[in-house]
Amino acid sequence: RQDECDELFKLFEWVTVDEGHQIFSAGDSSESGLYMLVEGSLGVFLRDESKDGEEYLSYHMNPGDSIGDTQVVSRADSPRLCSLRAAAPSVLMQLSRARFRAFSVQHPGGLL
Repeated sequence: RQDECDELFKLFEWVTVDEGHQIFSAGDSSESGLYMLVEGSLGVFLRDESKDGEEYLSYHMNPGDSIGDTQVVSRADSPRLCSLRAAAPSVLMQLSRARFRAFSVQHPGGLL
């Protein structure tokens, strides 16, 4: 099991972004998968359809928080429901759906 965890960890890409960087927008493909915040702060924005789709800050992500975990395991490429933007210089770990699918094919029991 430890070997599988180590292998999965190696599939993550490290991403560094500046404050204000748009990581993804509502409606974007979820193919980019899962993001885990290592350092910094991210803002999660939702659209208010009663105000012509104007975005509002729903919450801040702190180190250790993740987003997109449902999309990474889903078989369907559903659009993102929120936007994600750096509220401060930040470091993230990203696991794309394609990398996760390749891992799950090689290790079908590794996710239990």
